[in-house]
Amino acid sequence: MRRSIIVLLALMLLLPAAVLTANEAAWSPVRTIVQGYRDVAALVETSLALVNAYRPQPGMAVHITSGLGAYDFTELAIKLSESGGTYAYLLEVWTKRAGVWSKAMEYSYDDASAGQIVFHPYAFDDSYANGNMHRVEFLHTVSQRQMTLYSQYAVPVSDATKSIGVAREQGDYVDIYFTAHLNSSLGLAGDPKPLVSDAYLFGSRIEKAEPHYCTGKEGIRNQGETYDFTYFGEANPYNNGYFDANATNGFVTDSVGTYLSYPDASGVDPLNLPTSSAVAAVSVSFASTADPDF
Repeated sequence: MRRSIIVLLALMLLLPAAVLTANEAAWSPVRTIVQGYRDVAALVETSLALVNAYRPQPGMAVHITSGLGAYDFTELAIKLSESGGTYAYLLEVWTKRAGVWSKAMEYSYDDASAGQIVFHPYAFDDSYANGNMHRVEFLHTVSQRQMTLYSQYAVPVSDATKSIGVAREQGDYVDIYFTAHLNSSLGLAGDPKPLVSDAYLFGSRIEKAEPHYCTGKEGIRNQGETYDFTYFGEANPYNNGYFDANATNGFVTDSVGTYLSYPDASGVDPLNLPTSSAVAAVSVSFASTADPDF
């Protein structure tokens, strides 16, 4: 059934089909996604830099109570061990506020080319929601670098409860695909169909060379339907979106088939979107939530 949609969610901005035209505002979800990923990535890097300043070695376990004035926690605990599991090493990090320990990170890795980080942003920065968790898996080979970010939101972010984002660098491009499951449904009043929570879908191909020409697509589907870059099966008239580093706010234009020397829109393939079953199965937690006991 065709749907007219007015979206009040920060993750998306759609308008009734009769008035859909090229519009930068329609791509606001992209900024929400990318900025969120950048913020989490920056916090991971800052946190690892803090830990790395103490140069942990396998077998090391230490409590730090000084030099933490820039942070909102009063104590830091670090433990690095040889895991003997899937990865060779396990770095564990805890923080303490008001006498209460929080598990902050479990970083399992072999070397700089393969690893997994389970991360609780709130433990490092209480401006984040308590209970929102992320797992980052990375695998870098000679021919390809790939990172997958699994997110589980105890406190929904822009109505998202779970999401998977995949970034893959290969050849001259970086491809990014993102699927978020929402705790909301959109539909016409009186629609006889049961309302099923929706999924927000995004894909893009970005040139590695400056000015990083980018072609993007987005869509909305009911959870469990075929995931593609449509609005409930109807063509998204904003696709394709074109962005580059030279443009104001990155946005150039959209709703055209091809544009200058941007990556071909056919290279943004919905088959690469994280599937409904994969997102529904997302479960991010620490292997151990015990307080540090060295």
